[in-house]
Amino acid sequence: MGILLIEDEPRIRAFIARGLGAEGFTVDETDDGQVGLRRALDEQYDLVILDLGLPSLDGLSVLEALSRQRPQVPVLVLSARSDPRTRLAAFTLGAYAYLEKPFAFDDLLARVRLQGGRGAETAFETSAG
Repeated sequence: MGILLIEDEPRIRAFIARGLGAEGFTVDETDDGQVGLRRALDEQYDLVILDLGLPSLDGLSVLEALSRQRPQVPVLVLSARSDPRTRLAAFTLGAYAYLEKPFAFDDLLARVRLQGGRGAETAFETSAG
């Protein structure tokens, strides 16, 4: 499963990329909204993980453009913004999930696996093993 991670905080970006990579996912990274949007439109990704507070183009603008031009690409919003208006805006613009910072990696991983159809497979392996 190919994931595009658009996150401007280097430590968070490295933490997520390292963790998802260890779980077998392919993760491409960028720290810029405009670059992230261009990559999401030009390349094939199974999932975009999107921060909202980004340089050059904010996350809600990225989400809006991506939802309009590539609506089949699921977007998981990851943000420190926890106000109901921002969450509603993200869902209205097409996000399938919204995870607030700080977050537990297991919560992020569960949402990624569910989107990728890997949740049931992993749950079965865990309960069977």
